[in-house]
Amino acid sequence: MHISSLTARSTATELLLAVPAAQQELYALHQAVWDRVIRAQAIHHAPTILYRRDKGLTRVRVSGCAIHGGQPTKACFRENDVVSLEVRLVVSRDGRPVHPDIARARVRDLVERSGMELMKAEFRCLLASGRKKDMLIELGVADVAAKVRIRQPQAVAHAWRHGIGRGKRFGFGMMVFKA
Repeated sequence: MHISSLTARSTATELLLAVPAAQQELYALHQAVWDRVIRAQAIHHAPTILYRRDKGLTRVRVSGCAIHGGQPTKACFRENDVVSLEVRLVVSRDGRPVHPDIARARVRDLVERSGMELMKAEFRCLLASGRKKDMLIELGVADVAAKVRIRQPQAVAHAWRHGIGRGKRFGFGMMVFKA
C-alpha cells in the first residue's frame, strides 16, 4: 500500500484502566500504569507509554509492544485536515501558577513543533502535584481543547504515538483527536 507524503498513519494499542482513588495522585498513578503495562506485555520490553485520565478511567496508549487485553488503535493524518485536539500539557516545572500568556505561547510552540497549526484554543491552567517518597512534585499544567490544521502528517503521527512536551511519565502530553 502506498501512502503519499500528504498522509501519515500510525498504530498503537490502547487500554482503559480503572485506577483506585488512592492511586489518583501524580506519582501513584504513574506507578499503577507502569505496573499494569508491564504485566500485560506479551514480551518483556520497554515500550513507549502515554496515559491520561479520561472520564473517570485512565486511557493508556502503548507503542512498540504487544499488549494482552489491549485494543489496537489506528490514526490517519492528512495534510490540511482540521481536527479537534484535546491534551494536557506541562507548561511550567517550578510548581507555581503560570500566567495565561506564557501558557498560551508554550501551548502554541508545542503544537506547532508537532506539525500542526493552532487555529483556536481554549485552555485552563492548574497545578498538578504528587509525592515520590518525601519529595513533592508540582507542575504547572494546561488543559487544552483546540482546533488545529494538520500541516506535517508524519510529524503529527510521531507526536500521536510518542506524546508532546514534558511530563509524559506523569500522564501529560497524550493527544486525543476528534474529527
